[in-house]
Amino acid sequence: MTEDLKKWHGPCGIYCKRCPGVNFFGCKGCRELEGQILKYPMCKIYVCVTNKGHDLCYECEDFPCEML
Repeated sequence: MTEDLKKWHGPCGIYCKRCPGVNFFGCKGCRELEGQILKYPMCKIYVCVTNKGHDLCYECEDFPCEML
């Protein structure tokens, strides 16, 4: 995955610029914010994907899982 694609696609696979968080909260993307958007809890999908060393959920052997 290229760095540009990686920047604008969250670990869950959502295109960040289509995510409501970008428009409503000025989010800069899950990866740039390391899964922490404002005062909301840390994104569980971000934590899972990064802990497993993947770029996107679909790379995981457990895909699809209940977090999606």
